[in-house]
Amino acid sequence: MANIAFIGLGVMGAPMAGHLFRAGHSLTVFNRSPAKARAWVDAHGGRIGASPAEAADGADVVITCVGNDEDLAGVMLGNDGAFATMAPGSLFIDHTTVSAGIARRLAAEAHERRIDSVDAPVSGGQAGAENGALSIMCGGSETAVTAARPIMQSYAARIVHVGTAGAGQTTKMVNQICIAGVLQGLSEALRFAQAAGLDLDRVFEAISGGAAQSWQMTSRWATMARDEFDFGFAVDWSERRDAADDGAGGPVLCRGAGNGWRATGHQRAGAEDPAPVTDDSCARRAVLASACAALLCCAIATPAAARRKQPEPLPPATSGLIDNVNGLAVGKDGSLERFTGLLIDGTGRVERRLTREEDRPARLAWRLDGKGQTLIPSFVDAHARVIDSGISLITLDISGARSLAEAQAKITAWLRDNPGRRWILGRGWDASGWGGLPSARDLDAVTGDTPAWLISADGRTGWANSATLRLAGIKPGAASGAFSGAERERLEQSVPSPSPKDRDVALDKAQRMFISRGISTVADMGTTIDDWQAFRRAGDRGALRLRISGYADGVAQMVTIAGPAPSLWLYDGKLRLGGVRIDIPASAMDSTRLRNQASRAAMDGFQIAFAPDGPAAQHEAEAAIAELRETYTGDRRWRIETDDDDVSFALLARLAAANRGDIAPALAALTSRNAHALFADEQIGALAPGQWADFLIVDRDISAAASDIAATKLLEHWIAGRRAWSAADAK
Repeated sequence: MANIAFIGLGVMGAPMAGHLFRAGHSLTVFNRSPAKARAWVDAHGGRIGASPAEAADGADVVITCVGNDEDLAGVMLGNDGAFATMAPGSLFIDHTTVSAGIARRLAAEAHERRIDSVDAPVSGGQAGAENGALSIMCGGSETAVTAARPIMQSYAARIVHVGTAGAGQTTKMVNQICIAGVLQGLSEALRFAQAAGLDLDRVFEAISGGAAQSWQMTSRWATMARDEFDFGFAVDWSERRDAADDGAGGPVLCRGAGNGWRATGHQRAGAEDPAPVTDDSCARRAVLASACAALLCCAIATPAAARRKQPEPLPPATSGLIDNVNGLAVGKDGSLERFTGLLIDGTGRVERRLTREEDRPARLAWRLDGKGQTLIPSFVDAHARVIDSGISLITLDISGARSLAEAQAKITAWLRDNPGRRWILGRGWDASGWGGLPSARDLDAVTGDTPAWLISADGRTGWANSATLRLAGIKPGAASGAFSGAERERLEQSVPSPSPKDRDVALDKAQRMFISRGISTVADMGTTIDDWQAFRRAGDRGALRLRISGYADGVAQMVTIAGPAPSLWLYDGKLRLGGVRIDIPASAMDSTRLRNQASRAAMDGFQIAFAPDGPAAQHEAEAAIAELRETYTGDRRWRIETDDDDVSFALLARLAAANRGDIAPALAALTSRNAHALFADEQIGALAPGQWADFLIVDRDISAAASDIAATKLLEHWIAGRRAWSAADAK
């Protein structure tokens, strides 16, 4: 987690800083009005800097969200400015909407001080800031934007790198020009409707669902119809920003708008009611000016006249509703909670759950009739190996073989269907019911001289034939062909590793498999750097559909992947590396080394997941946790991994039966409790407001009869408020 100085706690900055604090960052805040800084710290935590320089002292990242060019220069430059104490290698992110000129000036100053900088104005308004759903347009170097992205993802739904220093602010000007034009037309249309004596509410209902619809219409029609303009920002600010010389050709639309507004004797947004549309051109310009003044310039502090409390807004037009469902989820107290509608915001998060008696929003982007089907949270698999699961789908899979003979039959059938292979690679065997570990000769009997290497279902042991042993320089013997620990590592040096392309294919197949089974989130137990790179490649190309919480395959892989601290959630909550899996072998345990490894990870804030092999190793894991808890206090959620059953409706049925038919603890075990185990219970698992809208639509009421649960069929799987899989499409 980063040490962040956040400067500017207005209607935009305060909620943005709150998202960063909840994400685990350490914050020092500064605001020119000390009372706001004190109120924020009282509500969240952190500390207050007496000046921008004091706030920035020792910070990894400095973020500003102030009023205008002068305000920004004031908090960054001079002896009391943040630049005075920022260290080389730190990062400066500015979310203020200012001129491209000041953005380039500060970027040059940062460059001289060897500080990375990003001008990053935002769009989305106060609601976007509060919901963590802002759109951010970034100017700066690729290195700076890459460094800033994980920080900004705490409060952003979209982050776009648009160019070099100043390009973010210039893009924001483009955004404002577009909005001003829309508002001009909206103002003219509304006044025309008034002059014609039309019912404005019915006019809105008639046209808001067609080609005329816009965010401005949805969010501003009602207030403009009431002649309410007591929000927004000063016309002077609009003209100074939107007409600033950005090298693109001089003044733009809002300058004419501002002049028209002044022609009526007004200087500030919300000063008086706007004039109606008449044939008088000055009055027409006044209407346009009132429209421009209604623009919400995100990430700026509004004038005093514009700070009056707004009425509670209706859900934004991007919200959708899945209605008429038999909704089931488990509350924080463990009880089963029922609902009939799920309101989903434009970012894919749950806005709220609705009971049958509650009114539905009148204005929605979309609405789906659930036709009475049962809706439950998506499953969370707290113990999986994503790439290995995918590899098993493209290689030999001998899972389910109850005897050595069955395993040999599966291998023979696979070789018949896949002739000419240079290597036989596979996984999934479990010798617990075979009467002993298999030998190399057992594998020779069906593979001949083709090298073979098969990984066990728990991922601990490899089964080799004689050809593989010879390649590794090991003399084949009759005793055993099963190898673990150092012997396995030696053998695997001779076994070809999956190529990056193989891993990409495996990931795609694994995602399809998990999602088709109703699983939206998995804990990847044993993530390697090769796995992580496959996940990142999928995320970069927009192909990461599954949520993956990685646990590195040992401390060395942990440091290689994440460095000094757990990663943030990346790709809109799809990927993070937050923990480490530490294997404990059945024999030759080194207790001191085990505790040193766990301490190394725990001191950097990683979650520990011990993976013991057998009862003695289990006892060692329990003893290690008891000892480590004395040093590493707080909410650590220490884990001891076991060979759990596959997450499925069959498992849900068994859990319900074990709880005397009570579905609530059974459903919690596969949703909210597993999410809690991953430190993801704030993001997923219960369909609570603010959580991702990951849910399943199934063919029966799982709360009706425990005996009927195992036969449940998945009809649709939605992730982040979008349909990710359907049984109809899978046919």
